[in-house]
Amino acid sequence: STNTIAGVGFAKAWAKLAGGSEPTTYTFGGSASATSVVTLVCLFDEDTATPVNAGPVNGGSSTASNSHVAPTLTTTVANTLLLAMFASVVQNASGSYNPPAGMTELSDVNAGSWVQQSVCSEAIAAAGATGTRTATLGAGDVKSYLTFSLAVSPASGVAAGQARRILAPTFAVVRAATY
Repeated sequence: STNTIAGVGFAKAWAKLAGGSEPTTYTFGGSASATSVVTLVCLFDEDTATPVNAGPVNGGSSTASNSHVAPTLTTTVANTLLLAMFASVVQNASGSYNPPAGMTELSDVNAGSWVQQSVCSEAIAAAGATGTRTATLGAGDVKSYLTFSLAVSPASGVAAGQARRILAPTFAVVRAATY
C-alpha cells in the first residue's frame, strides 16, 4: 500500500515472511535526489499464513501541524499488534517524535534536515476499531505529514496480554529508494 501526500512524499508498507535462507542485505534504489527512510521491523509470534489482519490504512494532511494522527482501523481477531508510522518533512536536523500514549516507539529517525519518521507499536487485546493514535513532532518548521496504521495477526496460541517479541528495528537513511 502506498500513501502519498502533496509536499511530503509517500510511504509504503510491505510484509515479508522470512525463510530459512535470507540474503545478508536488501537493496532499495531509486531517485538520487530523494531523501528516504527505510525502517525494517522484525516480528515474532505472528500468523505466518495471514500476517496482516487489517490495513494499512493511510492518513496524513497537507496542512502543517505538530500533531500527526494515524487513522483507526478495524481488526477481526483479538491480540493483534498495531503498528503506526508517522513521517513529516522538517527543516530541523534535531527533531524527534513523541509517541502516542500507550504506544512503544520502535524507531525515531531524522534524515538530516528533511525527513523525520517514527514507527510505534501497541498490543491490542480485543477485535474491533483501534481508534486513532496521535504522535507529536517537536521539530520546528513542521510541514505536512503522512501516516499509516497496520494490524498484525497473532500466531495461534498467543494468549491475551502476552508480550510480543519485536527485534530491535533496523533503519537506514538513504538518498535513493525504489518502491
